[in-house]
Amino acid sequence: MQAGGRAPLDAVVVGPGGTWAISIHAETGRFRKRNGHWYRWNRDTDSWVPWEAESISAARLAGHRLERYLERAMLPGAVEACLLARRGVQIDWEADQRPGVQIERDVQELAARIGREVRLSRGQVERIVALLDPRQPLPSLTGTVSSA
Repeated sequence: MQAGGRAPLDAVVVGPGGTWAISIHAETGRFRKRNGHWYRWNRDTDSWVPWEAESISAARLAGHRLERYLERAMLPGAVEACLLARRGVQIDWEADQRPGVQIERDVQELAARIGREVRLSRGQVERIVALLDPRQPLPSLTGTVSSA
C-alpha cells in the first residue's frame, strides 16, 4: 500500500481499534537503544556495536506518512506505527529511550492489542478503507436517508 506517493507500506490495519501502519523487521539478533543511540549485539566481540536502526526509523516514518495522508483527506489521522519483529529477535531500550514505534513479536498479540479499544466509528473505518483502497467506492458523507 502506498500513502502519499512514497515507498510502499508493508501493511495497514484499519478497524474500530484504530489505524495501524505495520512494518516488518527482517534482521535477526539483539538490539538496544541507550544514551540516544541504537546498538546491535555483536557475538564475535561480545559487545554492543553502533546500529543504524533503519527498520525502526522506516516504521516510525511510515506511521507518520500515513497520518499526514489521512489528515490531508480530513479523516482521523491518529496512526499507531508498529514494527513486527521475528520471534527470537530482541529489541529493547532503557526506560527513558522510547523508540517512537510499537514493537511486537507475535501477530496474535498484535491482533489482540489492535482489538482492545474502540477508537473509530464504523463510518470512519469505512471512509479510511475507501481512501486507502481505490477499488472501493467512497461511502456517502451523510449516510443513508430513509424516506417516510
